[in-house]
Amino acid sequence: TTKDQQKLQTLKICKAFKHIDADIYALCEIQKGDSAAQMLVNALNDLVKSKRYAYVSHGWSNGDTIACGYIYRLDKVRPYGEVQYAYQDTEDHYHYRLMACGFEEIESGERFVLNINHLRSKRGTGAESNAKRMDNVDSLLVMLDRIEYEQVFGDSDVLLVGDYNAYTQEEPIRTIVEAGY
Repeated sequence: TTKDQQKLQTLKICKAFKHIDADIYALCEIQKGDSAAQMLVNALNDLVKSKRYAYVSHGWSNGDTIACGYIYRLDKVRPYGEVQYAYQDTEDHYHYRLMACGFEEIESGERFVLNINHLRSKRGTGAESNAKRMDNVDSLLVMLDRIEYEQVFGDSDVLLVGDYNAYTQEEPIRTIVEAGY
């Protein structure tokens, strides 16, 4: 059944998470709002036999929008500040695909900003596909400038991760690098 397949896939993902043993997982293509992240956190906590993991909430529990998100270890890091999005229009399909969250390492107190991005996929003609990804990059760079990391999060250490749907020499990546990231 679909439910059995979902459980199997969730277990497979969580076994990989357990093996990786990261303090933060930045995820692309999470579906169903917070409910999918909660499902992963529950399965991961069951697997490690501890309430060790939590997720950063989007504030909505269900839906068909594909989002990015964060799962983190409660004993290693804590989020701080307000999650920032490149698109302010929550009706925009890409609202939850370009986001930044501040994290603080509990032991050292060191802070940094983790920015996860999922640019549009390559579909259609090369020029059309590139233009859509460049729109995402433009929105990302506006967000990075707008939130002025040192004022919003109190730290200018920024790490950009995600699925950019571009090779290192393509315009979206070159533009991000040329902007200083």
